[in-house]
Amino acid sequence: MKTTPTEVIAASYSLKLSKTEIAVFIAGEKVAALHTLTALNTTNDDNESFSYDIEDIESVVFRQANENTYCWSTTSSLWKDKVYTLKCFENRFEYAVTVRGIGRIDTVEYFSSYRSPEDKWRSIHEFCEGFYPDIDLGAEDGTYHPETSRDIYWCLSVPPMFYHSYRVAGISTHLAFGVVAEMGEHNFTNLAYNASEGRFNFSTDQYGHVTVDGEWTTPKMVVYTAEDHYDAGEKYCSFYFDGGICPRGGTPERPRFWYGPIACGWIEQDAWAAREPGRNIFNGSNETVYREMRDKLERLDLHPQIMILDDKWQTTYGNSYAHPDRWPDLRGFIDENYERGIHTFLWYKLWDDDGLPEECKIADELGNSYVELPRTIVDPSHPTYKEILKKTIHRLLSSDEGCYNAAGFKFDFGFLQPRGRKVKTYSGKYGAELLFDYFKMLHTYVKEVKPDAVVNASPMHPIFAQFVDHARLHDYDARCRNAKEVFAHRARLWGMANPTSLIDTDGGGFNTNRDMIRMLKNQPNIGIPDIYCVSKLGNFCLTDDEWKTVADLWREYGEKCDNLCK
Repeated sequence: MKTTPTEVIAASYSLKLSKTEIAVFIAGEKVAALHTLTALNTTNDDNESFSYDIEDIESVVFRQANENTYCWSTTSSLWKDKVYTLKCFENRFEYAVTVRGIGRIDTVEYFSSYRSPEDKWRSIHEFCEGFYPDIDLGAEDGTYHPETSRDIYWCLSVPPMFYHSYRVAGISTHLAFGVVAEMGEHNFTNLAYNASEGRFNFSTDQYGHVTVDGEWTTPKMVVYTAEDHYDAGEKYCSFYFDGGICPRGGTPERPRFWYGPIACGWIEQDAWAAREPGRNIFNGSNETVYREMRDKLERLDLHPQIMILDDKWQTTYGNSYAHPDRWPDLRGFIDENYERGIHTFLWYKLWDDDGLPEECKIADELGNSYVELPRTIVDPSHPTYKEILKKTIHRLLSSDEGCYNAAGFKFDFGFLQPRGRKVKTYSGKYGAELLFDYFKMLHTYVKEVKPDAVVNASPMHPIFAQFVDHARLHDYDARCRNAKEVFAHRARLWGMANPTSLIDTDGGGFNTNRDMIRMLKNQPNIGIPDIYCVSKLGNFCLTDDEWKTVADLWREYGEKCDNLCK
C-alpha cells in the first residue's frame, strides 16, 4: 500500500483525502465522497428530546498520523474534543470517532454532520443498487434503490449482519459498509441507510443507552470491497470470526436426530382451524391435531426425527405450562414420540411477559410492525425473570418426574426486542447486547439440563453463532411465488453468520402447489427438510405422486445423515 499526506493507493481501492472529504475510488473511478465528520447526537434527560451535534468545519485540523493512519481533530457543540481516525489496509479502511465530554449517545450519524439543526453535510455516491441483509416479508432479496432510505427494524433476521453493500454501474467490484463492534458495544438495534437528494449517511440508534463521561470511541465503520452482496456478508463475518471478536460457534458431536427431517405443526394447526367455524390457529395446538398429523406423516411414508409443537401449546407465554385442555398429558405424548423415533421441540415465545410478575416487566416505546403499542415486555436481565426462566427451562426439558422431557426449543419472536429512549433494563443493556445476553442465558440453561437439546433460533449476526444449533430461515410471505429462490437466498445469509449451525429450512405460509413443491424439493440441498402441513389448505394440496416425491427425497436425505453420523 502506498500513502502520502493526502492519498492512499491500496490493492482494491484508492482514496483522496482532504479536510472535508474522503473520496473513494474503485478501478480508478470515483464511487463515493464521504464526509469526513460524524455527528454524535445526545439524548436529553427527559428521554423524549435530543440535541444535535453541531460542528464548525473550518476548525478541523487534518493530518497523517503515521504510514496508514489519518486523523481529523475538532470540537463541537456537544463535545470538548472529537478525533476522527481513518486506518487504511490493502482491502479495507476503518473509520471511528473518539469524543471527550459528558453525554448520552442518541445516534451516531456516520459520514454526516450538522451545520445547524436544520442543515447538515452528507456524503455523495454513484451507487445504482444497495443491499441490506434484513429479511422482511415482501422485501425478500434485500436490495433497494440507493435514493430510498433503508431502515427495516429486525423483522425476521434478529438481528441482521450490520452491513450494506452497493453496486456501481459499469464496475464489477462492490463497495460495502459494515459496523464492526467489540463485544459490549452492540448497544443499538439497526444500521440505517439514510438517503436524501443524492446524498447519504449511515446511523446507529443507541437512543441514550450509551453514557459518555470522559472518553468514548464509536464502533468502527469498516469500508471494503467485495465481489457481490454475498461476498460482502462473508467478509463482514470474517471481521468478527477471524478478528477474534467472537467464536465461529460450537462444533459439537451432533446426535443423529439433530439432522431431522422436521415436521412443524404451525400450518397444520391452520388447516385444522379452517375446517370448522369458531376454531383458530392457536387452539389448533392440541394433542388431537398433532396425533392426526403424526398419523398422516406415517401414511405418506414421511418419517421426521423432530416434531415441533407450535404456538400456543402453553397456558401463558411467560411461564409455559402445558394448556390442560389442549395437552392433558404433554409428557405422555412426548415420551410416545420418543418411542417412535421422534424428538419433540417446543415453540417458545421470546420477550413475552404473559403471566409474569410486574417487577420483571419493562415498557417498549417504539415496538415494530407485528405488535400494537403501548405494551410491556419481559426484561431478560431482571433477577426475578432469570430465576423463573431457569426453572421453566428445567421443567420443559428435564426427564424428571413432573417435567415434560422435550428435546429442544424453537425460539421465536426475537423481533419483539424493546426499542426507544425510555426502555430501561435492569442491566442497562440495550439492542443487540441485550439480545446477546438473553440468548447466552437461554443457551446456558438449555445445555445445563440436557446437553444434546437443540437451540433453534433466527439471529443472523456472527456474535450469536455460538448459541445457535439450528439456524431457522423463518416464515414465508404467502403472497409470493418464488419460495425455492427465497429460501436459497436466506440459507446463504444465515449460513455465513452461523457457519457451524445446521440450517432449518422452515417454511411458514403456504400458497400454491407449484411454489411449495419447488421449495420442498430443494430443501435437502440447503438444509434440514421441514414441512409445516400435510392436510389440504386452500391452494395447497399435493397429489399422491408429489407426496411420493417428497417422501423419496426425505428417504435419500435420511440415508445420507445416517452415514454421516455413523
